[in-house]
Amino acid sequence: MQTLKYMIVLAILSVGGACASSGAAGVSKGTPEAAYAALADTTARTGVRLKAIQSLERAVTDGTTSRESARAALKRLAWSWHQGTPSEVRIAAIDTLLADDVAINDTRTMLTLMVPTEQQRHVLEYVCTIATERSWRTMTPALVRSWSREVRGWDDLERPEAVALTALWPELDHNAILFNIFSGVEDTDDKARAAAWTMLSRLDTDGHRTRELVVQSAPQLEATGDPLAIAIGRAWRELHVVPRTSEQLAWAQRLFSPERDAERRMFVAAVGAVSGERAEGLALRHAPVLAWAQAAHADWLVLSREALVEVILEGLKGSRAYGLGGRTTEHVIDALPWLDIFVTAIAIEATRNPAVIGDLFEQADHDHLDRTTEHGGVIEVASDGSWRAVSYPPRPTERFGDRQFVASKDMIKRGDLALFHYHFHVQKIGNRSFAVPSGGDYETARRLGRSSLVFTFVDNEHMNIDLYFPDGQLIDLGTIERADD
Repeated sequence: MQTLKYMIVLAILSVGGACASSGAAGVSKGTPEAAYAALADTTARTGVRLKAIQSLERAVTDGTTSRESARAALKRLAWSWHQGTPSEVRIAAIDTLLADDVAINDTRTMLTLMVPTEQQRHVLEYVCTIATERSWRTMTPALVRSWSREVRGWDDLERPEAVALTALWPELDHNAILFNIFSGVEDTDDKARAAAWTMLSRLDTDGHRTRELVVQSAPQLEATGDPLAIAIGRAWRELHVVPRTSEQLAWAQRLFSPERDAERRMFVAAVGAVSGERAEGLALRHAPVLAWAQAAHADWLVLSREALVEVILEGLKGSRAYGLGGRTTEHVIDALPWLDIFVTAIAIEATRNPAVIGDLFEQADHDHLDRTTEHGGVIEVASDGSWRAVSYPPRPTERFGDRQFVASKDMIKRGDLALFHYHFHVQKIGNRSFAVPSGGDYETARRLGRSSLVFTFVDNEHMNIDLYFPDGQLIDLGTIERADD
């Protein structure tokens, strides 16, 4: 009996070894099945997979495999950047698909869907070249969506998407191409239109050209009946602001929805109360702050910049500064636009509120124990006039480690009417060397267009506060102290 069991085990091991040596579950070398197996094998060498593509192409010609099956396998390979497939393998798959003239429209559709999220630079460059050589103008919205993704160290105007758009539309400059996408001249979806707006704003670094386009086109935009276009037109006409990114555009669109009518009216009235020098640099983020002040602190709306600076310095007395820059000087504060000096004064008012301080320390303690993410939320004023810090810990799918905070969609929507966004740097109790926003924090503030705060543990009883703006300006607001139990 023991001998029989031993022979069975040997037989099983022998079969397993034979399968392993074939590399593809017993398929014969040189067959279409072997080619399919090699293409699906993420561990196979680049040369092996390139030969498998050629083998599959011959098999279609010979009739030993169907064209549909081969195309399906090649399309999976063309899409497979997330599996770490080398770009040369993916490009070879794309080339083979392009050689199939009968299904060229299907291949063009695939490439159009690939472009907006493509991660491999060589593949993106290759697809842009294909679009140019074949004059595929229908890929314009996809190219714009891809272009709107910022790539560090890659100049926007040198990107392959920019080169392709110039070649596809030689009669138009980039601003005109993008504005056509946004305004609906081309048949595009909301994602492409939002991306076009982002690119318009990014190429126009000082915002003058974008503002000029909006001022000239606001009535026509509102007349289209399109929600995105209406949001842009009304944002300018009623609030005198121009959203700069797709996230800010979405914010404006939500604000001009019927369910936000009461709040929007408050914002319009508050914005209308500032003019001249006080209105310089006006952005959507200022509207909630101005609305709160008009209701609760109207006397501040008429203060000079010098008087506001005095309010700020008085609020910082006795509070130590931490971080790389230490205390922000009076000269730096006074150099801000009046509106941001005003926001700074309101930030001190908010962060010195006992209820907010209690909320923040309780949330910071939870964040300190949570190693999966940073925590954050929004500071707002309740209907009864009380301040509160509302926590929005990231969702399970948005937790990327203890040094990153991702604002959830729920938090962003709640923040439409809030005065500040905030998050914590409380990985350690003594974390004072990190009492400053990170590069990612500044980038998030820029995209969302929000005045933001970061709270950092300097010891168990104190947190440092930094206020930072979308333009990268940083103001240290000193420290707050944990209340006695």
